Amino acid sequence: MISEQDCAQQVRKVGNQVGLLFYHFAKTLIDELGDAKGKELIQKAVESYGTERGKAIHERVKKAGLELTMENFSKFNDLPKSGWEYSDEGTIYCCYAEAWMERGVEDIGRLYCEVDFALLKAYNPKMRLIRMASLLDGDPCCKGKIEFVEGGDMV
Repeated sequence: MISEQDCAQQVRKVGNQVGLLFYHFAKTLIDELGDAKGKELIQKAVESYGTERGKAIHERVKKAGLELTMENFSKFNDLPKSGWEYSDEGTIYCCYAEAWMERGVEDIGRLYCEVDFALLKAYNPKMRLIRMASLLDGDPCCKGKIEFVEGGDMV
């Protein structure tokens, strides 16, 4: 058996590598295609990725016969439970953000963090995320709040 602390360290290693891989893909696109076109394609890919994940969580919640609430989103979330650190305020450690901040490429990391908006919208179109704080902006945590919108289709 591996301890919870060792598990968290292993997840952090993988997460840091994922963050680094994203950085290199993103930087290559920007370098090869220019800032505007590179960022446009990165945003398109991140939105597609977030949408796929959000729809998958949506399906798992519905298959369980549950409502599309934030509580159920959290229960069926596809991220590991180890590796990140949380407080009452929000996420105080993110292995992706660590990789980007170590290299001073917070701007590229912010492109990835748009995944949260697409993921939540695909999970429940009546929900919108409002980002309140971000580690990548020098805040002590990543924090968001959920807003419910009229007219969204709830499936």
